[in-house]
This record gives sequence, structure tokens and C-alpha cells, in this order.
Amino acid sequence: MSFLRHVAASLAAAAARPPAVVRRWKYAVEPPRQAGVLAVLVAKEKDGEAALLFTRRSAQLRTHGGDVAFPGGKADGAETPLAAALRETREEIGVDSRALALLGALPPLPDRALATEVSPFVAAAWDSEKRRLKTIDELNLVLNRDEVDYAFAVSLADLLDPTKQGLEDFRGSKSMQIPTWYGPNNERIWGLTAFILNDLLKRVIIPAQRAHELELSQSINSSKSNE
Repeated sequence: MSFLRHVAASLAAAAARPPAVVRRWKYAVEPPRQAGVLAVLVAKEKDGEAALLFTRRSAQLRTHGGDVAFPGGKADGAETPLAAALRETREEIGVDSRALALLGALPPLPDRALATEVSPFVAAAWDSEKRRLKTIDELNLVLNRDEVDYAFAVSLADLLDPTKQGLEDFRGSKSMQIPTWYGPNNERIWGLTAFILNDLLKRVIIPAQRAHELELSQSINSSKSNE
């Protein structure tokens, strides 16, 4: 739970410092439509390393068919981005908000058309009884096949491994490149999902891991000094 506490603290710090890209683009529509996505931390295996859950959108969808994404979607009416993210997560993969511990949010980002403001939220599939993250299998996903082909997890270790990343121009801009990742079956993680993932890893996961490791080191040293 210590790591998740540090993730929440890093999210709070990141929310106070929006990335430069948020300030660079102007929306084509004012006010822009609202949307929310949910990055869910799970366990790669029981008692295993932390991972992130992704979905592969149905190839039959008219927009972004076959793309890898975080669960989520556009808000309905006066619905908040968080409510939209939680509702879409339930509708797409059958995970209710009661099965998740909300950790915080990252600053919103524009979609490709500059018409929708997308708010990323981060949650943990936390098992309060066993005091660990749940695996995808333990979440008992119920996939909406009209929207999602399947779900998969990629460990944080793999996502942070530079040898497992590629680089591509972001939205055709030669002045900005972002990493591209691949899932266990060569699923390409790119576009806005990759931008959100890159922001999450750099500004939340890495600082949280460092703080967690420091806390563990201090605890070990304190125990040794008391022997």
C-alpha cells in the first residue's frame, strides 16, 4: 500500500503542474467536449509486480477501431469526466467503481481534433482483504464486445524499460516525439494513450517508485540501528 500512497502523492503534485503541451494547443471548439479515461493499476500476477490495464478497442468501431486505449469515453450531458471514466469502465469491461481505489488525476489533454478535453484518472484494483493489487483475472472482467475486443496488462517494469520503447512524431509534429510501447501480443500503444502513459510514467510512477524505495531503505536502516 506504501507504493500506492506515493502514487497518490505524485498525482497531487503533477496535477498542480500541467505539462507544457496543455498550454500549447488551443481548442477548436469552446468549450470543448469533456471525456475521461481511467488508468487502472493491477498486478501482473498474484503477489506480482504492478502493471497497467489496457483495452483493445473493437475493430468494428468507426473511430479508433482496433486501437489500444485506457477504459473511458465522452461525458454524457452534465456528467463529469470522472463519472464518465467510471461509467465507461463499467460498461466496457464490467469493473464497478466499488472494486477500485481512486488515487488521483493528471491534467487534461486535448484529443487529436482539438474538440474534446480528455481527463486521465488513476485507480488501483486493490484487494483490501489480501492487501495487494488484484490481477485482471481476479477482476472477473465482463467485456462489451461491441466496444472492446480484449483487455491486457503490461507491467510497469516493461513500460519503464527503454529497450522496449519506440519513438514517433506526436500528431505529425517533428518538434515533439513520444514513446510508443507494445503489449504482450504486439499491441501498439500510441497516440493520445501513449501521451497519457508517458506523462503518467514520468511524473507519477517514477517519483512514486523512488519515494517508495527510499521509505523502504529508511525502514531497513532504522530496524538495523535498533538491533
